[in-house]
Amino acid sequence: MTTKFEGVYPILNTAFHDDGTLDIESQIRLVDYLLEAGAHGLGLFGNASEGYALSGGERRTLMEAIVRRVNGRVPLIVSSGHTGTDVAVE
Repeated sequence: MTTKFEGVYPILNTAFHDDGTLDIESQIRLVDYLLEAGAHGLGLFGNASEGYALSGGERRTLMEAIVRRVNGRVPLIVSSGHTGTDVAVE
C-alpha cells in the first residue's frame, strides 16, 4: 500500500511560556486553528518549530498531546532529526 500526501502541511510552531516551558494549551489552539483552516496534514519538529532545541521528553509530550487532539483526522509528518546521531535515534 502506498500513501500519497497531497495538500497543505504546515509545520507547527512550538508554543512556549515566558519561562521557556512548553505551552501545551496554546499548542492545541494552534492545531485546532490549522485544522479549521483546512490543513490537509501537519508537520512536527521542523526548523520552524525549534524541534532541534527540544529535549526528547519535550518532543514526546508535544507529540502525544497533538496526536490525541488530531485523533486521526489528518496525517502527521514528524521529523526525527536532531543535532547528533544518538539523540536522533533516541
